[in-house]
Amino acid sequence: MESDEPERASRQWQEQRVRHIFDLGVRLFDCALLKLGEDDFVWFLNQHHLITDGVAVALVYRHMNEI
Repeated sequence: MESDEPERASRQWQEQRVRHIFDLGVRLFDCALLKLGEDDFVWFLNQHHLITDGVAVALVYRHMNEI
């Protein structure tokens, strides 16, 4: 049985990361790909509401799924 430590560390990192305040003059999103294991990844995407709508989210997820 594998340890859940990578998942726990990922959740803690994400909980801290979502608290960062966007600098509107720099970037309106935050994105990272976290490698938890050999074939186990977590994609983190945090977007400011100014650039987030249903169509944009669907496009981003569709394109990421293709990758």
